[in-house]
Amino acid sequence: LDPTYEDARHARFICEHLESIEQGNLKRHIILMPPRHGKSLHTSERFPAYLLGRHPSCQIMIGSYGAEKAEDYSRKVRGLLQHPKWPWPDVSISPQSRAVGHWETNRGGMVHAAGVGGAFPGFGANFLLIDDPIKGREEADSEVIRAKQWDWYTESARTRLAPGAAIVICETIWHEDDIV
Repeated sequence: LDPTYEDARHARFICEHLESIEQGNLKRHIILMPPRHGKSLHTSERFPAYLLGRHPSCQIMIGSYGAEKAEDYSRKVRGLLQHPKWPWPDVSISPQSRAVGHWETNRGGMVHAAGVGGAFPGFGANFLLIDDPIKGREEADSEVIRAKQWDWYTESARTRLAPGAAIVICETIWHEDDIV
């Protein structure tokens, strides 16, 4: 769908593992890379669209350090489903879904985006994708923020998982006591 995409060996490695997640062979995956290496492109923008194409009724939660960032990923996923060359034409965005932070497909799938600390009330997920839960060094150095991040992960995000659900976390390591 993107003619400017440039393949890289590490990107193929990421995609192989994401395909294992999609196929149900892997339930937990952590991607640790520095900024600007394509971890978000593959994990939080393209992978959810791929999941919805392959599993049209799957429920996906996307989390990031802030609601705006999580919704940005959700917006990009929506854009792929609306792309003229979208390879699964029978899977589209439900006409009733207008919000970027929460939307559904015409086949019962769902994407819900929230920032760390934000809620996923009433929603469940087959796939939990967390991308950069810490914004940067200043937040990483704060014990209070790290504790809030951990509480959000254990008491909100993880509790919403359906049986057999998968979790993918991709981030830049900022602190040895972060979520991973």
